Amino acid sequence: MCCYAVGCSMGGNHGGGNHSPYDGTYVADFTSASDNAMLVFVQRDNSAELTISNDAGVDYAGTGTLDPGNLSFIGTATSVYSPTPVQIMGTVVAGNPNALNLTLTGGVAATVHLNLVGAEDMTIFAGTYTLTATPDPGRGVGGTGTITIGTFGDVSGTITPTGGSPMSLSGTITPDGSGSYQDQGAGPADTIVFQGGFWIHNGVKQSKSVYNSIDNPPSSSGATTCTQ
Repeated sequence: MCCYAVGCSMGGNHGGGNHSPYDGTYVADFTSASDNAMLVFVQRDNSAELTISNDAGVDYAGTGTLDPGNLSFIGTATSVYSPTPVQIMGTVVAGNPNALNLTLTGGVAATVHLNLVGAEDMTIFAGTYTLTATPDPGRGVGGTGTITIGTFGDVSGTITPTGGSPMSLSGTITPDGSGSYQDQGAGPADTIVFQGGFWIHNGVKQSKSVYNSIDNPPSSSGATTCTQ
């Protein structure tokens, strides 16, 4: 193992330009058919990325748009676990902090009040996590380590493969929980790429990912968790 990365398909418009007065990360726990949490990341151009999670991880992910003129929000989220998407509509509540009042229908039915908890340039996933990598049967070795995510998403840490020596990790996590951290190896079999993402549920921040080495066919594969 010589490279660790975690990411998801979500991107981010985190570059220059004017900030929306409503950008940032909004979160809330809520109860529908199960115990859930919702995260909405509004970018500076008022486009949004959102997730609906439970204690097992992200259940629905999607996008939305905040209209600062009429203080409205609309979005859609889909799930690999359910064929029914979630439709999201609601209003923006300007204040200190700003908030979103959203109505969810479809795959999840609920009314959710989300408060602004983080500025657009910052990540709410800042903190220190214990990293555990578990290989698939016959697919390399696992390992353990620690990563620290800074206020602006910078990542540092180490991981020690089973029977190996510690390796330094570095990278970036964006405000929506996606990103990468890695230690580059000498060849494809030494480079392990993890696909996943961070989520928050009942105030607990964590991550799950699956990984494969980039040689073809992959010689290493498995799953990881990051917990606080």
